[in-house]
Amino acid sequence: MVLILHVLVYAVLLTLGLWLYLLPSLIAFRRGRDNRWLVLGINVFFGSTFIGWGLALYLATRQPRPAVGF
Repeated sequence: MVLILHVLVYAVLLTLGLWLYLLPSLIAFRRGRDNRWLVLGINVFFGSTFIGWGLALYLATRQPRPAVGF
């Protein structure tokens, strides 16, 4: 019984950790950003550093520049 509880707790913590780690990518894909694949790449390869994760989050949440029309 205790083993099942430990496995369940670890599974929940792993799921929450993975969700938090990929949060910038989830935001970018949910918002349909043009640079969503760039955000995913930065998130996967450099997300383990705070700078990489922060950069991915910035790119996912920044407002796109308005198109200049003449």
